[in-house]
Amino acid sequence: MLPGIFIGAILWHFRVLQVATFLTAAAVRSSLFPKKDLGPARRSTEWQNVGRRDQEILPELNPHALVTYHPEYHGHSPRMALASLQSAARLGFGWIRTDVRWHSLLPDGPRASQAAIVWYRQFLLAATACGLKNMVVLSSPPRSAMNCSAQQRLALWERFVQTVVYELGDHCDAYQLMNEPNNPIYSIFELAEAGRAIQLGALEIRKAKPRPTVINISTDLWKWREYLFDLLRLSGDFVDIVGLDHYPGTWTLGAEIRWTGILETAHLVASASPDSVWFNRRLAVMETGYSTNAPLRDETRQAQYFTGIARFLGDLKAIHPDAKDVLLGIYELADGDGSAFLDPESHFGILTNDLRPKLAVQAVKDLIANHLMEK
Repeated sequence: MLPGIFIGAILWHFRVLQVATFLTAAAVRSSLFPKKDLGPARRSTEWQNVGRRDQEILPELNPHALVTYHPEYHGHSPRMALASLQSAARLGFGWIRTDVRWHSLLPDGPRASQAAIVWYRQFLLAATACGLKNMVVLSSPPRSAMNCSAQQRLALWERFVQTVVYELGDHCDAYQLMNEPNNPIYSIFELAEAGRAIQLGALEIRKAKPRPTVINISTDLWKWREYLFDLLRLSGDFVDIVGLDHYPGTWTLGAEIRWTGILETAHLVASASPDSVWFNRRLAVMETGYSTNAPLRDETRQAQYFTGIARFLGDLKAIHPDAKDVLLGIYELADGDGSAFLDPESHFGILTNDLRPKLAVQAVKDLIANHLMEK
């Protein structure tokens, strides 16, 4: 009995039980209560009835502060999307990061949905009108693409990127090519094909209207450093921004909130020689946040988490001589579903689903205004 208690205590201390419970809760919710959002295409005409924001005095938007927003959390409602964009601008974020989903834009293989194009275009225009820069995440393939061979999938991927660049490129300020390719939940290609997909996507972007290309890697998965090194080696100089997703306190195993892996990567970027895979890259903490999804994980804990990031930024500046070029991405703007029990993905917002500020808002505003990399 005592060994069992001891093992249980160790698993609890290092958050093994927490992460396992949260993964189970997310899986159960996904299977039993699937999202009912019908996608952007069916609501594209509603943008005609949404007025643009009134002129108002906004804080200076920080070009090093980014926040992720999922329009599907609001059922792709143009009214709620616009209100969310306005909220992001009021908080001082310079960037909004949003998915342009492959299965929504090209649901039938090579044929694009014109209604989906209209929805995404209006969203990106609204973000620009709010003073925000748009980082679009290109991922979420249709099931038919995942049933193809790797080479066929690469061809379909190239067609997807071409469509985004041609139809929406005038309103895109940066492109994230795939989402956490080292994460088996989101992976589209094996490692070698992922490197080729980045090259193909970046070539399409550079041919049309060159914009920064971005990758993001989950640092909460085994051997993420090795994967990132190999992906950069395989994709060559087609990656401008290296994004790292890190969730200490929610998804990361370990007793303490640590940023060691991020800081070590910052050192590699800062000291890279021209023959290094790290040379001439920009660093981003693309996603970090704290989910208020369970007892003892309330808004106060979330606010404390973001207050603590100020210490990490100080350590980062000490390592990285060009820390002003680092992006900090907050995950995320609004909750998915405040009633979803234990599922972390529904509770990462610094705003509730109806855009009520949580306690963490003040800590985030302070980060943006006072502790984030110098402008």
